[in-house]
Amino acid sequence: MESIIVLIAIFYVIYLIYKYENKGTQKHKKVKKIITTKEINDDSKNVYSVFFDVVGESFKNEDGTSRQDIIAKHVRELEPCHLNFYNYKGSLACGVYADEAQTLQVGHIAKDEVQELYDLATSEDSISPRFHDVKGGTDGYKYGVSIEILVEDA
Repeated sequence: MESIIVLIAIFYVIYLIYKYENKGTQKHKKVKKIITTKEINDDSKNVYSVFFDVVGESFKNEDGTSRQDIIAKHVRELEPCHLNFYNYKGSLACGVYADEAQTLQVGHIAKDEVQELYDLATSEDSISPRFHDVKGGTDGYKYGVSIEILVEDA
């Protein structure tokens, strides 16, 4: 019986050490793409949302500005965001910006999801991108951002 208690105590100490060593490394949870459909107004047009996680928020922009500072000062949940698709080393990429002039970049869409977003943006449907979720910024955690694309069927 004593050996079981000692074993439990050892595992608990290992758990506490792991928890202490990994404090502050928790990242923004990946937002899964969730698609919902509902009717709006009397038009009976379908509107649905697709969610994308923004990556690269901890990097600095080419001009040296901190994306973390931009998020802290300019990004608010449910406010519009702006997208810029471009070619990066032969692959499609998409920057996410807090301003229409595209001077306040907060990050990118992950390369494995950018094609899906591009397909939405170039479809006949109407899209409205906006910031969905802003996490972190306190207790030593860096900011993390996700966006929501509101899609209205054509």
